[in-house]
Amino acid sequence: MRKRQQMILLESSIHNIKVKFNDRVHELRKRKVVIIENVDALYSRLADINKELALPDETVKFFIDDKVENPAKMYTVDDEQIEAYREKLKKTAEEAANNKKGKGKNRKPADAEKEQKEAEEAKKKMEESKHAKEGPAVELRDHMRQVAARPDTKVQENDLYSEIRMIRQIELEYEKTKIKEEIDLTVN
Repeated sequence: MRKRQQMILLESSIHNIKVKFNDRVHELRKRKVVIIENVDALYSRLADINKELALPDETVKFFIDDKVENPAKMYTVDDEQIEAYREKLKKTAEEAANNKKGKGKNRKPADAEKEQKEAEEAKKKMEESKHAKEGPAVELRDHMRQVAARPDTKVQENDLYSEIRMIRQIELEYEKTKIKEEIDLTVN
């Protein structure tokens, strides 16, 4: 009798330990999501700074793999997945029907090229008619964009403009180092 009571108490304590462990795992999972969101926000700011400084993007993207983190979600299906599967079935059924009819077999590669050329010509004609309707103002704007986009054009700078640009660059470099320090503290 006493052994049974001890076994029941032991099973009860094992159950309590498992419940506490599972609660701790869920808390850590939630904390991980929050940390990843914060780090992603910091990395997006770093990407903006690198873009403004014309430096290559050196960010690392973190993500949560649901198959690993939440194995129970493996068996849940969204409406989007169902619709995608239905579309896939429809396409395979249509392809099978087309193959039975022989539509795809009688078509020559030259015909496909001819159809593609005709589609390109029609697209060009639509664009030309669109520009004709818009008038000379659009042509002038397009010309100004082409002139501004020339590689040999230079923007006139004065000392004040270059100094402001240098100050902005220093501010961005400082902000970049602070963000990197914050990321290191968050991740480690």
